[in-house]
Amino acid sequence: MEMMNWLPEHSAALQDLRARGLSYSKIADTINATFNTAYTRNAALSRAQRMGLAGLERPEPSLPGSEGSGGCVKGAPN
Repeated sequence: MEMMNWLPEHSAALQDLRARGLSYSKIADTINATFNTAYTRNAALSRAQRMGLAGLERPEPSLPGSEGSGGCVKGAPN
């Protein structure tokens, strides 16, 4: 397994994205797209734990029919 060092700007992005409630998978995807890196969900989670940010709690999901969901339910017929 290859060790990757997190640059300060990557760690700052992780902290910001987690504060916004993104999942660790989305955080890794966003950091990778922004900085052309190859972090995994587990790398982001582990780094957050080392920074004292991590909890395994998930962001609150939006309820069907609530603002922003568009009233669509995945798998429901149109």
